[in-house]
Amino acid sequence: MKIEGGVITPSQVPTNQPARTSPGNQGRSFADALREAVETPGQSTAPVEGQGITPPKPPQPGLPPVWYQVGGLLDAMERYGQALGDPNRTLKEVEPLAVELEAQAQSLAEALQAGEVDPSLKELAQQALARAQVEALKFRRGDYL
Repeated sequence: MKIEGGVITPSQVPTNQPARTSPGNQGRSFADALREAVETPGQSTAPVEGQGITPPKPPQPGLPPVWYQVGGLLDAMERYGQALGDPNRTLKEVEPLAVELEAQAQSLAEALQAGEVDPSLKELAQQALARAQVEALKFRRGDYL
C-alpha cells in the first residue's frame, strides 16, 4: 500500500488467482467447502431455543455457601461495570448498583470472618471483595463525576 496525498492506493493490484488450499483439501474451493458444510444432513441451522442470558444455576450439594456469595458479588460487579461504562446512563441511575455492590461486599466480608473457608476460595473471595470495596469507595468519593 502507498499513501500519496492522503489517499491510500494498493501498491500491487491482486490478480484473480485461485485460493490457496490446505494439503488435505487440494482442489476444493472455499465455496465448495461452505456449501458442503451447510448441506450436511443432520445438522440444523435453525436458532436454538433458550440461548442467551443463562439463569442462575441452582445450588449444588457440596459447594460452600461462600461460593455463591462470591458469585453474587462478581455478578453485581459485572452489572455495575456495564452500567458505569454505558454513556446513556447517568450516575443517579448507576447508584442503586453501587449500593447493591456494597451490600454484596459486606455480606461476603461477614461470611469470610464467620466461617472456615477453603484457602483457594478464600483468596479469590478476598480479591473480589477488595475490588468491590475499592469500586464502591471510588463511586462514593465522586471519582466518576
